[in-house]
Amino acid sequence: MDRVFQSHGGSASTEGMTDAAQPLVILGDGLATTSVAGFAVTRLAAWQAELMAAGQNRRPVLRGPRPMGLIATPDEADHVTADPALSELLTTLGIPTVTLSPEASEAEVTAHAIGLLAASLARAEEAAAEERAAAAALRTQHRDMQARFSQVEEFVYHSLAPKYIRTEEFPLADAGLPLAAGSSPIRQKLPFSTRCLAAVDLYVREVPEDPGTLTLTLVRDIGPDLSPPVSLPLAGLSPGWIRFVLPRVLEGAPEDVWAEIRYDGPDAIALGLSYPSPVEEYRVRSPGGTDAAALALKGYRGLPGAPLPPPHMPRQVPAAGSTEMVSVGDLSPVRKLPVHHRWEQFGGYPDFTAVEYWTGENAILIHPSTHGPVCGIVRNIAARALSELRVSAHVGHRQSGPIAFAVGVAPAGRVQRLTQALDWLGHWIELQAGQFGVPWVLPARPIRGSFDLLLATSMEGRRSNRLAWGLFRDVTMTNGA
Repeated sequence: MDRVFQSHGGSASTEGMTDAAQPLVILGDGLATTSVAGFAVTRLAAWQAELMAAGQNRRPVLRGPRPMGLIATPDEADHVTADPALSELLTTLGIPTVTLSPEASEAEVTAHAIGLLAASLARAEEAAAEERAAAAALRTQHRDMQARFSQVEEFVYHSLAPKYIRTEEFPLADAGLPLAAGSSPIRQKLPFSTRCLAAVDLYVREVPEDPGTLTLTLVRDIGPDLSPPVSLPLAGLSPGWIRFVLPRVLEGAPEDVWAEIRYDGPDAIALGLSYPSPVEEYRVRSPGGTDAAALALKGYRGLPGAPLPPPHMPRQVPAAGSTEMVSVGDLSPVRKLPVHHRWEQFGGYPDFTAVEYWTGENAILIHPSTHGPVCGIVRNIAARALSELRVSAHVGHRQSGPIAFAVGVAPAGRVQRLTQALDWLGHWIELQAGQFGVPWVLPARPIRGSFDLLLATSMEGRRSNRLAWGLFRDVTMTNGA
């Protein structure tokens, strides 16, 4: 479609007609040549009038295609340079000016027009390269922003979101199901879907003196297994709930699956059963046939990428057992390990440490060191069959740095020095200023008679242990019969 550039007076000019498919060049009115082969041509006066009309005679405004350049006589070039508004527009748009004598032939004008076109194409290629570089930089910036956002999102999620939740369960009843070593596995359909499944708990009612390994596999009715087998050695475990942690939180569409349980060992074990199930598909299937009840089990859900449930084995309190909480003030006095002597600097730590009972707080202070653990010991606490111990821990000062806490239990009189105490401690937990937490310990086997309670803190690697009030408050003990 042709475009008509009109003069200031509004009359059409055939010289101003341009083909949109051809590059546009401006010719000065003083040139004898009026056309250029292969180019659309407009004359300088008509083009300038169009600019002024578009700008309402205040400031030139370009509408339509951008010219490749201006070919004019020296006088016309000087006239354009003397016009500030027009000169600024040409500079801004990158429209170069070529001066020729009024008598220049059409061949000369065409040669210069081709040169202007080549220069314009070169500028276009440079601009395209700059745009590609800018787009690449923008993509890199966007990728970096996404990475930083993912890091912040992951930090917030792991700091604030629940790591896992318990789903439906089959509660424990009185009955048990024997499972012989090397026999065919038993199957139990899970009462929940596999969406975000993270772990499964089973109840072991009887553990032989020489226990073997219990293996759980999630299998489909048709097709490959949903997850690889998870094996759990039973050595050192007491009867109770045991946890099978899957290698990863399950993703994808939810499915109905079976828990296949196999036992390998010298003696038989007994798994806990739930109540009789009115739904036949939820009854446990054993080598001897289908039982009327379901296995006692629990399921745990998580989110992909979240930490899985802790791999320790939660245990059921024996029917004849009990759980009680006592104040640290009711226990024996706490002493530092090793016992202080006048000539002995505790652990060789150069910074301040302390182990003492604070009457006003009703708490035991274990002031940590930045060079290693500090441990206090409370001796000769009576126990029937201690199977679990938890202690409430607290960073008492708001200006303290993070403190790591751990608790332990050992047979009475077994621990005399700090290096010995470290072997009896449970998992360490780290608390920030003002936070509460519950470090815990599960003895390898129940402790009968008397035991020593170990309370430890540490700020190893920190710059200062100033105002590090590591407080232990209440002690919860679970005893068997």
